[in-house]
Amino acid sequence: MFKYFTFLLILTSFFVALLAPSFSVSAVDEATVVKLQNPIGGTAEKPEGKTDIRAIYGTAIKAVLGILGSLSLVAFIYGGVLWLTSAGSSERIKKGLNSMLYAAIGMFVIFATYGILTTVIEGLTK
Repeated sequence: MFKYFTFLLILTSFFVALLAPSFSVSAVDEATVVKLQNPIGGTAEKPEGKTDIRAIYGTAIKAVLGILGSLSLVAFIYGGVLWLTSAGSSERIKKGLNSMLYAAIGMFVIFATYGILTTVIEGLTK
């Protein structure tokens, strides 16, 4: 029981020491606060920024492709973990390799789609 409390005390001390600098960093004054800019801009009553439907679609498509790329990366990592933890099971090795292969193909398709759509959207908005 003493070892448990000692371990808990050391772990708590470590995390307190690790997180202490973040409290001082978060105590900044108002002049240094960075505000995020709305990518579309404006409000419904007074639209500013992107009001062209092609530009709005372009922004939405890029966001969706970014999310799909992230999901593809997660699938690739999942396949790698399956492969590494297969413990010699040929079925799990095959499943992991297939998952990595399909995720890599998906990433290629997503990047190609992103490149094509970026070219088309830039051509339409000029």
